[in-house]
Amino acid sequence: MIIRRIAASVLIFVSSYAFSQATSIPTNRLINPEDLIKILQSGKEQPLVLQTGSHNLFLQAHIPGSEYVGAASTDTGLQQLRKRVDSLPRNKFIVLYCGCCPWSHCPNVKPAERGISKMMVDLYRNYADALSDQALFDWHTMLLAGDKEIKVIGGYRTHADAMQVVSGPIHKRTVHFEAPPSARVPNEMKRFVAWFNATAPGGRKALPTLTRAALAHLHFVCIHPFEDGNGRIGRALAEKALAQNLGHPTLIALAYTIERKRKDYYAALERNNKELHIDGWMNYFANTVLQAQHNTIKRVDFYIAKAKFYEKFRDRLNERQAKVIARIFREGIDGFKSGLSAENYISISKTSRATATRDLQDLVEKGALTKTGELRHTRYFLNPADPATSRA
Repeated sequence: MIIRRIAASVLIFVSSYAFSQATSIPTNRLINPEDLIKILQSGKEQPLVLQTGSHNLFLQAHIPGSEYVGAASTDTGLQQLRKRVDSLPRNKFIVLYCGCCPWSHCPNVKPAERGISKMMVDLYRNYADALSDQALFDWHTMLLAGDKEIKVIGGYRTHADAMQVVSGPIHKRTVHFEAPPSARVPNEMKRFVAWFNATAPGGRKALPTLTRAALAHLHFVCIHPFEDGNGRIGRALAEKALAQNLGHPTLIALAYTIERKRKDYYAALERNNKELHIDGWMNYFANTVLQAQHNTIKRVDFYIAKAKFYEKFRDRLNERQAKVIARIFREGIDGFKSGLSAENYISISKTSRATATRDLQDLVEKGALTKTGELRHTRYFLNPADPATSRA
């Protein structure tokens, strides 16, 4: 088994042979399975574990807590994988493992590694560079490399069919939006690229930060120049605009914030892509950026509180308690909806009701959890921020 850890993206990969077999991967980006076990058992922030190999193998046995996303050697598997990680924060730990064959011959892990790492790392690498058609083509290739269902990868769409966003049954389609015909796309994008660069800081028509980022995203998705991936590239353009105006890569969770309320995002696009008055979109986008900033601050506070929590309680939790606490922390800034119940504790720890009751009471007495409600309405919440509440 081999694990690959990429600190910037961050990706971790698992396969089945020793380091010597992974000749195409730098050794400083690999760790042994034993190290993964230590991470999973440490109670620290847990990686998102994704299986990218055989579904039959996953059903027979898999890493506890892992998710199956499809074989990355197939187009469908790669698409599912991209969708699963697209909105994750840039510093998220991800484990991709296959385990079905030697690493040097694995058809599943390497395509996933290429697509995801390029997509997530390159987003900010060249933020200061002027925009060009080739830069957009490179992004498109990173997102969709290997997707055989897309006719043109790394180039603008060429098909004669109308590019429409539709919903409803096939006999009663509702057209929400129709983009310009493919024949017009090169000229539309020529104007867009020129506008984007002219409105950058120091440009002939420099615009305020939020105004430029909001207009860039809306303008791009209205052209819809690619067969697929327009939304993701549009969000990348918005972040590029923000970064250029700020003078450094943005650290706000814009894509993450949009993904949390996708319906609001698509509703805002639909309302504002049919006329020239786009005040609604500008308000939506500005509020989303502010919310993204808020989410980023909440996440920083969350990780600080988490570190303090483990500093205080690391050696005071039994194995069951540590497992449940780690599971709660994996929910991130939102936590468990409506709190942790005794049933949740039993399900996660695989223990009896009597033991769960004792464990939960112990956690409350130590100050690790707070308790609300009574009887079947009893719920428990993490108490990481206020060590003074501990009664131990």
